[in-house]
Amino acid sequence: MTPIPKNRFLPGSLLVLCILMGFCPRLHAQDKDHLLLDSLKYVLDQAPNDSLRLKTTFNLVYQHYIVGEYDESIQYNEAALELSRALGSKPDEADALERYGVLYMTLADFEKALENQAKAAEIRKELGDIRLMAGNYSAMSNVYQQQSRWEEATQANQAIIAAGEEIGDRELIGTGLLNLGLLDYKNRRFHHSISRMEEALEHFYAINYARGIAFAYNNLAIAHRNLGHYRDAMSWFTKMQPYTRESDVRGRTRLAHNIGFAHYMRRDFDQALPFAQEAYSLRKSVNDEVGVFSTAQLLGSILVQQGQFADARPYLQEAFTLAQARENPTERSTAYLGLGIWHARQGAFDSALIQFDRGIAMAQTATDTAIQARIHEEIGNFFVQEGLYPQALEGYLACLQLMEGNAFGKGTIYRKLGEVLAQQKEWSEAIEYYEQSIVINESIDHTGAVADVLVALGDIFREQEEYDRSIDYYQQSLALREEEGIGGLATVWQGLGATYLASGQPELGNQYLNQALEKHRQEQNPEGMAETYLSLAQPNEGTARGLT
Repeated sequence: MTPIPKNRFLPGSLLVLCILMGFCPRLHAQDKDHLLLDSLKYVLDQAPNDSLRLKTTFNLVYQHYIVGEYDESIQYNEAALELSRALGSKPDEADALERYGVLYMTLADFEKALENQAKAAEIRKELGDIRLMAGNYSAMSNVYQQQSRWEEATQANQAIIAAGEEIGDRELIGTGLLNLGLLDYKNRRFHHSISRMEEALEHFYAINYARGIAFAYNNLAIAHRNLGHYRDAMSWFTKMQPYTRESDVRGRTRLAHNIGFAHYMRRDFDQALPFAQEAYSLRKSVNDEVGVFSTAQLLGSILVQQGQFADARPYLQEAFTLAQARENPTERSTAYLGLGIWHARQGAFDSALIQFDRGIAMAQTATDTAIQARIHEEIGNFFVQEGLYPQALEGYLACLQLMEGNAFGKGTIYRKLGEVLAQQKEWSEAIEYYEQSIVINESIDHTGAVADVLVALGDIFREQEEYDRSIDYYQQSLALREEEGIGGLATVWQGLGATYLASGQPELGNQYLNQALEKHRQEQNPEGMAETYLSLAQPNEGTARGLT
């Protein structure tokens, strides 16, 4: 959430506020907030001139915003705008319009947010205040992103870069590049995203702009995480930590959320949970509704993966309630997706499909093809779980049609199409899809996905009794996982063990299967343990298995 601009506290009359706050250290934060509001209103009533009245009104706009009282914030901002115009103060008029933009963005009234930011930018351009004008463009970019209007968002950030070049401001240039990197990230063009952010870092390093450096580190970590480069991701997160002050609650929150999500992507759910819980608690403490939405979704997803469905439901429901209240179609479609997965994992397929259908309809309203594609992918996953493979193929193919220009997504769906065809023992077609997936994922350096497809190819060639080829694919996957710090080692060891057993090498087979079994135990993965026990129990030329 873009923070509303904050005025400095006023001298003189407001000194009493500092004294009051100092004498009330045991008050809860909420009590202190309202004490401050009451004091500001008193100062407003007693203000001897319009200048002090305007500054106090702006402070009331900010303070009501901070405590989540948006209607009151809007009322005071209306008064500030009228007074600014009455005084003929163009800078203050632009400030009030900008505050309207932030407030309406928070309330998901995107057209009003854009209208007011654009008006503020126009005034600041006339005044020659290029830096503040660029801030309006940045806010407009955020609104366009909420509406999935990527071209307009790109143009807004190009305007920021042009403004920075006009006045020789490396902070602005870096900010524009960083924002373009975020647009690439949101459209899953991760390599473009990394390139832009590294370019932004060069500008931030040159002026020692700590906030920009920290933000770039954070988003570089996220981009690498989504490419399956978990060691690189954790390296960037580690670099970010010295830039995150204890007093910076939002910075600490972002870091905790993103580290939790990195562990989630690695399927290290036990590691992910405490970070997500920390981020959730911090976001609740500062009334960050947008942040609570995303972290509640993450917490719910982690708990679903752990099979803790009763614990997951309140978080997913909270995310849904927040999305409904904000009337944000992208958030609402994401919430429907989370609830659909919750139902599907428990076998409640009719309920799952209802949620998925609602999510698709909402995503179509937002013209958000990325969310539509994700839901079609989950529909495919759901039919795979049900064993309805022709319907699963339809779901994945529908997803593929929505992924124009999304190499990352295509690589994933080609893999899943291969998996469905492998279940139907259509080996040659499955291999073809797997090979297409590898080509795409290698082209974007998505090593995590390549490692998964290599395991799938190992499985196919074991089924076809081509054991040497099977073992070669497993070993390639193992090497990638060890090099990049990617999870899923138990799956590879299990495949190797089963292949060595099938090829008549029980000693090596038992060794790998017991390694897999121990790893599944550590990860509390009962399904993996059951599958490994089945492999260990298979007869092989009369040789008993060494169960541990």
